[in-house]
Amino acid sequence: MKVLNNNEMMAVSGAGFLSNTAGMIGGALGGVVDAILGGDKTTFADLSRKACQAVAGFVESGFGMIKNLFGGLFGSKA
Repeated sequence: MKVLNNNEMMAVSGAGFLSNTAGMIGGALGGVVDAILGGDKTTFADLSRKACQAVAGFVESGFGMIKNLFGGLFGSKA
């Protein structure tokens, strides 16, 4: 069985720097909206966190595909 390195583990788990950062920013912005609307619920914080993580995950997977494409075409030492 192959042991995964750190980059491979992040790719498999879906947790990357960009999606984590986007989730924090989205949650903070949604929290501000929730506070303005009364602060009883976290509806907008949860919604914006998940939406930002989804967009960032899509962008990260696109970067991964491009990296793999060029690595396969031109050879990679990884």
